[in-house]
Amino acid sequence: MAPIYRRYDLAVRLVQGDRTHIHKSSQDILKWLPGDIFVRDRAFLPKDFGEGKVDVSVGLMDPRTQKPRVRFAVEETDADGWVHLGKLNVVPPR
Repeated sequence: MAPIYRRYDLAVRLVQGDRTHIHKSSQDILKWLPGDIFVRDRAFLPKDFGEGKVDVSVGLMDPRTQKPRVRFAVEETDADGWVHLGKLNVVPPR
C-alpha cells in the first residue's frame, strides 16, 4: 500500500428520497498514510431534508468530475464508488 499522490475531495453523500446533498470535507488526503484514518468533520443537513431516514455514504471525489474516483478496498463500495456507511434518523427538534 502507498499513500495517495493526487488531490481528491473527501465527500459525504446524504440521500433522503429524491434529495441528495454532497458535503466536501476540508481534509487534506495527501497527508494520509496507509492504514486506518479517523476523520472528524461537521456537515449540516439541508433545510429541504425532513424527518426520517437519511442514507450516508463517503467517497473520494475527483475535483474535476465531482464523481468518486478512488475505490476503497471494502465490500460496502457501490458501483458508483460510494461507500455506504449506514443511515441516520432525522427527528424534529424538541
